Amino acid sequence: MVVCRPSHRCPHPGRAGHLVDCIRESVDVPFRHDQPGLAVAHDFGDVTVIGCNNGHSGRRQLNQRYGRSPFAVTVRGVPAHPREPESGLSAIEAAFLVIAALKELETRWTAEKSSHPGFDALANPASLNIGTIRGGEWPASIPFECSFEGRIGFYPGDRPQDRMEELRAVLEGLGSRDRRLEKADPRLEWIGTCQAGYRLDDGSDAEAALAVAHRTVTGEPLERSIMACYLDAALYMNHCGIPSLTYGPLTRNIHGIDECVNLPSLKRVTQAIALFAAAWCGVAPISRDR
Repeated sequence: MVVCRPSHRCPHPGRAGHLVDCIRESVDVPFRHDQPGLAVAHDFGDVTVIGCNNGHSGRRQLNQRYGRSPFAVTVRGVPAHPREPESGLSAIEAAFLVIAALKELETRWTAEKSSHPGFDALANPASLNIGTIRGGEWPASIPFECSFEGRIGFYPGDRPQDRMEELRAVLEGLGSRDRRLEKADPRLEWIGTCQAGYRLDDGSDAEAALAVAHRTVTGEPLERSIMACYLDAALYMNHCGIPSLTYGPLTRNIHGIDECVNLPSLKRVTQAIALFAAAWCGVAPISRDR
């Protein structure tokens, strides 16, 4: 990530090499995904450029991304001997029913995409993912407990609290839909960081400067794109009001066990970001006495 200020706002006015100082100052600040307040507490600059792998050959700048809510659900069963399964309730099978209900919620949220320009072109902008699941005690008992973790997305402009409440309401209403789930009592826990989505408006000076740098390196125009995932740009856009440009190399199998990046495209993106930073912040000779 590169955070830039124009030269007139450099924290070291009159000093040569102020671009390096601005970048170093931003990198040295301790920052974690679960502490957006840190971004507010520091003067990070006028624009951020985040070199996120975007899968588009380094030809696009991601101008919208959705919000996301990571969660964990624990389901209880009624343990019993496998010879009398009807006397118990499998927590694992109950978890499958809960996940099915969440998939219905995903379908309803995805159906709203026509009201959100750009997202209507995505197959599944809500994108529920169940990432982990653990359940059962041993093979010879009807499972007593099962827990799973996942995340679901929503649109820029949505209040995370409203979407979180919708998900909670689905879980609380399951008992009335399926008597088996009255005993299961799904318990919801919010984990990680719930973040609102963001939309970068057209016409910003920062995006125009990046477009010039991109064309200088590639000879092609910079395109815009939308990605249904979490990006750190949301922290700067939503908590600091700083325009955030997400611009990265060609990738394959993102988040897969064989995720990889195209090295020539990484070189092109690095060159474009360097040109952008130099144009935005300004450059000066480095003094030998420094």
